[in-house]
Amino acid sequence: MSCLNRPDKWWKYLIPTYGRWGGAGWSGGKWVNDPKETGWGIKPKDEMDKLFKEHDYYYQHCKNFTNIADINLLIGLKELKIDGFYKNAYRMCAIVAFIMKIMFTSLLKK
Repeated sequence: MSCLNRPDKWWKYLIPTYGRWGGAGWSGGKWVNDPKETGWGIKPKDEMDKLFKEHDYYYQHCKNFTNIADINLLIGLKELKIDGFYKNAYRMCAIVAFIMKIMFTSLLKK
């Protein structure tokens, strides 16, 4: 489905994906509009992808703890040792994005 047909979701197409689980609305290697469409049996391609899958799982099943899921992902990404320019670039961008998300979420709650 084209992002032009879903103006409420246009932003997710601007965020790059990683593996099968990294990226806004990207779960199990496909764009997912409804969390019930997620195929939890799909394996992550590596350790970083595993962190994104765990984050997606907690977002879907533990809605009251999404901030904890964000913090756990941030810690996992920070501690992850990986090779490769693209992987490290994606990891660093995700770290910055989640720091900003946590900060703005905290500010909005005040």
